[in-house]
Order: sequence, then C-alpha cells, then structure tokens
Amino acid sequence: VNTDTTDFRTLIAKIKSHGADAIYLPLYGVGLHAVLKDARNLQFKGALLTADSFADYDIQEAGQAAEDLYLTQVWFDNKTFSEKYQKKNNSK
Repeated sequence: VNTDTTDFRTLIAKIKSHGADAIYLPLYGVGLHAVLKDARNLQFKGALLTADSFADYDIQEAGQAAEDLYLTQVWFDNKTFSEKYQKKNNSK
C-alpha cells in the first residue's frame, strides 16, 4: 500500500472476507495509525502485527487501536507497555 494512505476500510473488508488470521503492517506514521483504527472499527478479529518502525508516538496517535498489537522487534522501550506486557503474559 502507499504509505500515506489513510482509508483502509475496503482493504480490511477484503481481508476479513478471506478469513485471514492476521495482518502484518510494516507501516509507519499516519498510514499505520489509520489501518489500526480501521481494523478495530471494522472489528477484524485476527492478530495485528507491526514492524520495527513502531514507537511511543504511535501508541499516542493510534490510541486504543494499538491495544493487543504484536511487535516484531526487540528494541521497543516503553515502561508502561513493558509492565502491561509482563503482567498480561507473566513474562518479560
């Protein structure tokens, strides 16, 4: 997708119709925030995963849509996120 896309509703609907279990979103900025929000608003039930571009700023911008997002990186350093992750998964 184009990285400045802000409307992913058609794409999410198509993905849902195919019964996908997950969507990998190696996007950043406005595009990432928009696709997360659209996926949540359209009640996509599968896993949402993102890549190494994810940062604190993205949590603030995506808000609730960033909840339960899987990160495929190891350097993300956010104390609140780390505490919630450890509590939820009983693991560091």
